[in-house]
Amino acid sequence: MAAQGGVLFQEKVSRLLSRRDGKPVLKPNRPLALQESVANRKLKKGEATCITEMSVLMACWKQNNFVDSLCSNEMNTFYSCVKKAQLS
Repeated sequence: MAAQGGVLFQEKVSRLLSRRDGKPVLKPNRPLALQESVANRKLKKGEATCITEMSVLMACWKQNNFVDSLCSNEMNTFYSCVKKAQLS
């Protein structure tokens, strides 16, 4: 049975290869090169934002037995991120 799987694999590979020079058939509509920048996409409604800030705040709470005063810097960072996300 393993031999049969190997034969099927070889057949599939041979179908994927072109008849000329054994190169794979690939016809990209753009050049295959990395761009200098990443596309700036806008978040859709309902997408999660400020996840990193929230996880840092929760880790701080856990380390400090949920005392808010010890995590005031993390809370301010999280709330400023939420305000920024609500404005956009």
